[in-house]
Amino acid sequence: ISIPDYTFNFTDESTNKPQTYKWSFGDGDISSLKDPTHKYTDTGKYQVTMRTFNEFGCVDSVQKYVQIIGIPGYVYLPNSFIPGGTSSPLQKFIALGSGIKSWHMTVFNKWGQVLWETTQLDDGKPVEGWDGTYKNVAQPQGIYFWKLEVELVNGTEWKGMTLNNKAPKRTGEIYLIR
Repeated sequence: ISIPDYTFNFTDESTNKPQTYKWSFGDGDISSLKDPTHKYTDTGKYQVTMRTFNEFGCVDSVQKYVQIIGIPGYVYLPNSFIPGGTSSPLQKFIALGSGIKSWHMTVFNKWGQVLWETTQLDDGKPVEGWDGTYKNVAQPQGIYFWKLEVELVNGTEWKGMTLNNKAPKRTGEIYLIR
């Protein structure tokens, strides 16, 4: 799963029957396909260049800009996980995110006791999740709670999770399933 998905389809509209292509997407990636698809990893303005070569070796090029406008980072949290399950993405309560400058995630039980917390990031992305234990003891199936404080790479504060068109929240429920 990739959220958000900044995938673009580029279409060749050249004349004079080009034989080969060289696309440069402005983020370091290239392609030699006639009509490539390219995925950008974050917001920004990218200069896309297409060079065509005909059968005589003549070159033509065109440049356009792709601009992705939006929040320069994001965070999404699941609402359940299964530590003993067979699907590894569901075995830990872990956030999906990108463009995060700093963060602090905490997991609590129903009495407000801190069971787990992290501030670990790798290149602006969460790297660890809660495995459903406290002091190496498996916690029982039930409802737990998360709290998340995030600063995005542009210095803005993360507004929170939005579900069903409700106001964003920086706290939520976790369903631990055993």
